[in-house]
Amino acid sequence: MTEQITNDDFIFPKYHAISVDKTHFFYLCPHPKKVCPSLVHFHGSCGDCETNRIENRGSHCKGETTNVDVCIDNGTLRKCLAVRGNSLTFKKYK
Repeated sequence: MTEQITNDDFIFPKYHAISVDKTHFFYLCPHPKKVCPSLVHFHGSCGDCETNRIENRGSHCKGETTNVDVCIDNGTLRKCLAVRGNSLTFKKYK
């Protein structure tokens, strides 16, 4: 389930990042495989893996037609994420 963030002009779906490292942040795709085959989407973290924030990005997902807001907060793991098929593996970043 996604929340929505609104401002005067736009409404963006809001997702929660499950992991962030110095290169990327990752969030689960909420859409079924027939809409989007990706289990996880990722975007650049701009080298910031410590700050809690909301990042706005253009979506890679075939199920989204607008930008998405991704929340990075205390519930986000500060670890690398490896995705292989339907398997997620977290590794400590250096």
